[in-house]
Amino acid sequence: MKLKYYNKTALAVLILSFLMSSCRSVESGNSENIIAPPVSVGDASVVVNLLGPEFVESDGNNPQASTGKQLRNPQAKETYYTLTSPSTLLAAEVSEDTSVPLNTSAGINPVALVEGDPLVNGTKFRLIAYKMDGSYAGSKDFAVGTTSTSGLRLPKGVPYWMVVYSYGTNYLSGISPSETMSLGNAKHTYDNMVGQNGFLYQIQMFTPQEGDNTMSVVLRHKIAQVTTKINSSALSAPNNITSVTSATLIGNNKNAEFNLSNGSTANRSTSQNVETTFGQSPSTEWTSNAVFINADSPVNKTISFSANIAINNQTAKPVTITNGFSIKPGYRTTYKINLKETKCGAVVLGVFREFECYNVGATKNGNPFTPSAAIHGGKYQWNGTSMDQDKDQLNGNLSPSAAGFGTGNISDADGKKLDLHCSPGYRVPSAAEWESFRTSNTFVGNTGSGVYDTGARVKYDNKITLFLPFAGYRHYDYEMSGQQGNRVFKITGRGIKGSYWSTTGSNNSWSENNSNALSFGPSTILPHGYTVDVTTANPRINGASVRCIKKLQGEP
Repeated sequence: MKLKYYNKTALAVLILSFLMSSCRSVESGNSENIIAPPVSVGDASVVVNLLGPEFVESDGNNPQASTGKQLRNPQAKETYYTLTSPSTLLAAEVSEDTSVPLNTSAGINPVALVEGDPLVNGTKFRLIAYKMDGSYAGSKDFAVGTTSTSGLRLPKGVPYWMVVYSYGTNYLSGISPSETMSLGNAKHTYDNMVGQNGFLYQIQMFTPQEGDNTMSVVLRHKIAQVTTKINSSALSAPNNITSVTSATLIGNNKNAEFNLSNGSTANRSTSQNVETTFGQSPSTEWTSNAVFINADSPVNKTISFSANIAINNQTAKPVTITNGFSIKPGYRTTYKINLKETKCGAVVLGVFREFECYNVGATKNGNPFTPSAAIHGGKYQWNGTSMDQDKDQLNGNLSPSAAGFGTGNISDADGKKLDLHCSPGYRVPSAAEWESFRTSNTFVGNTGSGVYDTGARVKYDNKITLFLPFAGYRHYDYEMSGQQGNRVFKITGRGIKGSYWSTTGSNNSWSENNSNALSFGPSTILPHGYTVDVTTANPRINGASVRCIKKLQGEP
């Protein structure tokens, strides 16, 4: 692999020092791709010897990027989930391979460069000459593999700033008036062409001599090139990928305006999704075509990916990765998506039982193991009367009518109505199942401190398989202490406590019209920081959370 180093700071200072003395523009009404200089034809001709393209960096999957390279800090792995059944998630683990040179000792702020793919015959590129005062001198278009009968004619012995750019394809728009302005103001409007066009650029000083002159140029990519790999080897066999359809990168910009004085981007505009294609024979890893993504998000992840993926000729399942890719202009990156299947559940009565991944009434946001307000779910009385998540979170004390809750006794028979809120094939756990859940599992502590940042994590087989948010509960009580004010449904313990209904009523004589519930509370003694109990004195008119368990085979 060939590495080159350029001192960007010195080059920029040199260019600006020549441009400060002049900001005038030169008008040209000629819209042809070959434009004669606005001065008398000189006695020097300049053609371009295009040596090829280069990226700022390349990922570790490029065979050429293996010598003299070390891994830089890659984008941290992150997992995105798609719900494929109430208790099953298709997990997409996203990672990237990127590298940097071992040494960067050439000058101040050097840039590490690696060669890009060769430009094929027919690739068009443009040469624009600007005088040292910044004024436009002339331009000419060329094509790779095509012998030019004449070069750009310029006066001999005069130094110029030579700008060369290309889209890396056989397409090149006509030169625009904005490009014939003074170099300090000259701009080119780039069209992404749905991910097919890159933008390659170089500027250098050149003094043509009498006769024919050849100027050698290496073009540098200014748009990120992205390749996507999907791997299914972690799924249960048979696990070959048999189709990938509707694969789309979301967050690309159709247009960009480039400053021709230094290749920087003035602005980007017009959102345009980019489709990628895979089209390979059945295997556990498919690789997309490389596409150009016009965006600039080296820190924040702003590019999303979605596709329908079929394994072993089964029904294709949607995979969505929201804001999963960061984009660095001029870099070539391969994003790997490793597919894994995750079951939500815990040990109950000696076996691993599947639970729904989300609380009833929660927003299925693709991240059931990460605390957030979206996954708290609604509040439910023991007879199934519900308060939706938004109402619960946007309001404090609520009167019975505002809450939509009743205040009378709830019969034992009505307790089964909770099951109606579960997905088909799932039901609310019994007190015995919650008791076994409490004693049979490993619980993991919380790291958050906000009211929506806490919950109980269950660890099984060395990974988190269930998360129960501490959503608090609605308790029917007086507004003020000392039984003062009206009786309302008060929100209690959000972010500190959790209460999850069972279908088992309490049999204590003193707890008439109460039912059993799985209860969480704070603890300064337990290593995970919260208690896990099954409590009996839970008024059935309370509004609590509901999490459903998958029915056993043969269970009605």
